Amino acid sequence: PIWATAWEIAWDRRWPGRLRGGAQGLAVLGVGLLGLGGGTGGTAGQGVALALAAGACYAAYSLATSRVGRGVPSTSLAAGTFVVAAALAAPVLALAPLGWLGAPGVWGPLIFLGIGATGLSYALYTWGLTRMAASTGVTLALAEPVARLSQAYDGKLQVGGLPPWLLLAVPLFVFAANIMNAG
Repeated sequence: PIWATAWEIAWDRRWPGRLRGGAQGLAVLGVGLLGLGGGTGGTAGQGVALALAAGACYAAYSLATSRVGRGVPSTSLAAGTFVVAAALAAPVLALAPLGWLGAPGVWGPLIFLGIGATGLSYALYTWGLTRMAASTGVTLALAEPVARLSQAYDGKLQVGGLPPWLLLAVPLFVFAANIMNAG
């Protein structure tokens, strides 16, 4: 959310209100705690840097989608975005081994990932971005990694070696941020 807010400030000169700013601060704190608690060796810093870069790209995507989406149907915008992304990613297929495509049971999950997990979710996200600030949408989208964290919980309060206090703190920060953001 901090990147989305930074883009909104830079491009639109729109500063967040106290409530939204506080919500985003809580969300960043929660996710920051998660980043500090995970990883092993020297790769944790690289992972955090890559995640920050990905967050900046995602924020730019969300802000651009929010702006363009005001004049374009959200499903068309989502479809167009993924056509461009597919065209840019297609050359990777020439470099990657494709034998896995013939393995049994691959096509059902692959079709689900393309239609349900990606196509439908981004069409809905695009639709939502036409009705709220991009920084609010990005903050609300933080609920997804918290759901993944709770799904990974193995009953022993250990997820990837994360300490129990962190497993409790991260969801509280992110959900508090989402409640504040919605208000």
